[in-house]
Amino acid sequence: MMLWDGSCDSSRLTYWALDESPYTRDADNIYGSPAFDETRFQRLTKFTDMPPDTFETTRLLLRPVAIKDVDAIFDGYAQDEEVVRYLIWRPHRSLSETQAYVERCIATPSEVERTYMVLGRDDNMVRGAFALRQRAPHRLDCGYVLARPWWRQGLMTEVLSEVSCWALRQPAVFRIGAVCDVENIGSARVLEKSGFVREGLLRRWLLHPNISEEPRDCYSYARVR
Repeated sequence: MMLWDGSCDSSRLTYWALDESPYTRDADNIYGSPAFDETRFQRLTKFTDMPPDTFETTRLLLRPVAIKDVDAIFDGYAQDEEVVRYLIWRPHRSLSETQAYVERCIATPSEVERTYMVLGRDDNMVRGAFALRQRAPHRLDCGYVLARPWWRQGLMTEVLSEVSCWALRQPAVFRIGAVCDVENIGSARVLEKSGFVREGLLRRWLLHPNISEEPRDCYSYARVR
């Protein structure tokens, strides 16, 4: 099971993005709107504890990726063509590729994006990875990858349910979203089982080089409050 849209990949840098709104325009408009209360806006959109260092579910532990994970990532899924089929990067051919990826993840500020390793609580073995990103003050998105031996066991549903419930308990967060390739039926089912709702089709949204040299259509999913 896999769904990943660029987390920690050098080809796609992460930026903060603010949509144009009355908060980003001159308050003295033709409709006579009240003056913008900057203090109140910052209070509403500031994360007080984001992101946490760990998440725990019944069977899994999520903790930040570390250099010590390079071998497990490379051996477990990064070179598996079936696992990375719907990812935006090609299979890793060497440990050095995986190490560079991990170093990029670690270098990314945690308040912007954090990549977690998904571990079994019973054996502390790597099952996959999960990325949580803040695209704007009020919304998060996520991506994940799971090694093939752990598919079809409900593990990523467990993770998505826990993380999305945490996200929507945060006062400033109103949305957590994800996208998946239109042919990635497995990930679509995982998102739906986790309470995400399919919102629509994003045409030519992401390049999945293991399938095509052209951008692919993706489904947009989200949980909101």
